[in-house]
Amino acid sequence: MPRPVLWTSMRTTGTVARLMLAEARIDHETRFLSLGAGEHRKPAYLAVNPKGQVPALALEDGSVLTENIAIALHVGLSAPDSGLVPADPLAMARTVEWLSWGVCTIVTAWQPRFMPGRFTDGGESAEAALAEAATARAMSALDIAEAALEGRETLLGDRPTAADLMLFFNTTIAARLGLADGRWPNLAAHRARIAARPAVAPILAEEGLA
Repeated sequence: MPRPVLWTSMRTTGTVARLMLAEARIDHETRFLSLGAGEHRKPAYLAVNPKGQVPALALEDGSVLTENIAIALHVGLSAPDSGLVPADPLAMARTVEWLSWGVCTIVTAWQPRFMPGRFTDGGESAEAALAEAATARAMSALDIAEAALEGRETLLGDRPTAADLMLFFNTTIAARLGLADGRWPNLAAHRARIAARPAVAPILAEEGLA
């Protein structure tokens, strides 16, 4: 039977899907696309994911899952011992709550920060203003996570869930942008703990996020 195939790109939210598969110890193949070269818009990939986005997870039966939340649920439920998606209904809902917030609020805020020209045609000044506003929105959201981690090592329970991996990705982006210096001590400690996990460290090194 063929292995699942993860289609992704370096230093994107596809990194979160990589981390989830690694934490779940699911044997799979990873295929990288160059977004800069437009490979996600070429027919070969559009045949896999007509949305033209990453990540996409091709399953053993030939079907394809897209969107990080859906992939997280599938991976976590397929590997219950991983703890990525708790079995308890309320804990599962809380995981999806935090995961959705990380995708829909923070990741959505980062997009105009990195690609302001896609969201305005008002010239450089408008792009700069949009990027600044997007960054402020992401930072305000991370302030909420900082408060939620007070006295805790993870967002829920005593082990990381898929929500923690998404938060880790977002705080890593913030750190790479130089936004995290001293502002979020709880998030910094959380990021260090996740980065040190045996399944995580090799992926960070490969993607230049270590």
